[in-house]
Amino acid sequence: MGFFGRIKCLAGRHSFGNWSEPSAVDCSQVSKCRWCSKSRLHHAPHDWSEPSFVAGKCRLQQVCRRCHGVNAWGVEHQWSDWSPGGDSQCHFVRQCTRCEEVEFKEEHPWDVWKHDSPTSCDQVRFCRRCYKVKQVRQASDDDHQWGQWREATEYTSERRCLRCGEVEEE
Repeated sequence: MGFFGRIKCLAGRHSFGNWSEPSAVDCSQVSKCRWCSKSRLHHAPHDWSEPSFVAGKCRLQQVCRRCHGVNAWGVEHQWSDWSPGGDSQCHFVRQCTRCEEVEFKEEHPWDVWKHDSPTSCDQVRFCRRCYKVKQVRQASDDDHQWGQWREATEYTSERRCLRCGEVEEE
């Protein structure tokens, strides 16, 4: 059967045996032809351990019990509650309890918009907590106190803002 088996191997009809035990290097398995010793390679499924956290990181990993290959993936941070931090009463900080990553945010309780001055239609507002930060809003057409339309020339009309004096033509 050996000679005729080799002829079958030349025709591509090998007689492969059972798979070997998975390799401790990469979980590969080998099967050899009984007649010509040709090998074929197959990767067996890994034998993963239970997932465990990587120390100091928000990553889980599994280790193959046979080849010691590693499968790792990121997980959500486990954030602490926001607490005051930084150089302002409006700065807050929180920290991940696993990997110690820190996240910052700034949160201001804004006061109402007020006119910057009696002769300006620009508006500002200040933080009620720290009073240091302000936001400025440039005046739009809706912010002006327009007077009545008046004829400027025989072809145009205009009106003035009663607060800042800006002129709008029509």
